[in-house]
Amino acid sequence: MPDRIIHWATHGHFDPGVKRVVLAAVGVLAIIRGLSYINPPPVPAGLRTLSQLIPLEYWGWAWVIIGALSVIGAFTAHYRAPFVPLLVITTLWGFSYLAEWGMDYFNRGVDSRDYVSAVSYAVQALLILAVIRLIDPAEVTPTREVEDVD
Repeated sequence: MPDRIIHWATHGHFDPGVKRVVLAAVGVLAIIRGLSYINPPPVPAGLRTLSQLIPLEYWGWAWVIIGALSVIGAFTAHYRAPFVPLLVITTLWGFSYLAEWGMDYFNRGVDSRDYVSAVSYAVQALLILAVIRLIDPAEVTPTREVEDVD
């Protein structure tokens, strides 16, 4: 539906397709998520693993940069490339929450709800993978008329 609205609003001059709309939307989500971690409150329990490697503020900037590249990339010819960093950082976040839940549950004897966040990030990563595999009409529509040789 959003791609149809954009197509209508630009009088047919720009037809974004599903991939570009999803890339722009997930890019905005990444920017908002990143901004929330730039000046973070205390580190959430599920992100202790990642924050031990790199401070959470730097992870926030990574989210913002990846989100900005995704939003900008949605309007370029190479719009498939920004999906990869989004997939990587989303997967890292999911594994961090999963690792912390496992440590809490099995080693510390604490039942946390970090598995919910882990599943949420895993679903987002799987949806990104699914969208990458979609075929937009713009990718298969010939740009010029081709004469059939048969």
